[in-house]
Amino acid sequence: MAAPIHRYEMVSLATIFTPYFTVSPIELNRPGTSYSVDTVRELLRLYGKEAQLYFIMGVDAFLELSGWKEAQELLHLAQVIVTARPGWRLDEVETALAPEQRAALGHPTFKYLRISEVGLELARTPPVPGLVLLVEVVSLDISSREIRQLVEEGRSVRFLVPDTVAAYVQKNRLYQRRAGRRKEDDPHRG
Repeated sequence: MAAPIHRYEMVSLATIFTPYFTVSPIELNRPGTSYSVDTVRELLRLYGKEAQLYFIMGVDAFLELSGWKEAQELLHLAQVIVTARPGWRLDEVETALAPEQRAALGHPTFKYLRISEVGLELARTPPVPGLVLLVEVVSLDISSREIRQLVEEGRSVRFLVPDTVAAYVQKNRLYQRRAGRRKEDDPHRG
């Protein structure tokens, strides 16, 4: 894995030409383990309780959310948006949650939206605590693990990451296997 500062820089570079995104170093500046619920609380403290925060995650992460720190509180502090990932279907999210997961999340409700329904009207609507928006988006079957593996193998990641990020990874020699060490000898493998 790359050091947190490198991950921060790569996200900054990936969003540099997108005026709708702002990258925050809050989690880098906080000592100890960083939890999403704490980050959302800090953002609300900084921007005010009236700030409308949207927490966007893939289906795979959402199905593990019940194990996160104060997951139910996270569903009340920010509007959670779940997007499809390759191999996952949004119409199966509700049925995929076990009863104990539903209870840990405070028995959320779900609303399915097409990407065309996500716009200014949604942004002007205050978040509904406990409502999970299932938003269908066009997704590419690209994983960070696959990208790291390609870099380690010395193969191109062009079109998988922005050119600015690819250049940063190359310049800082991120995800490259150290000379003289075989993959099977890597203690961080797996």
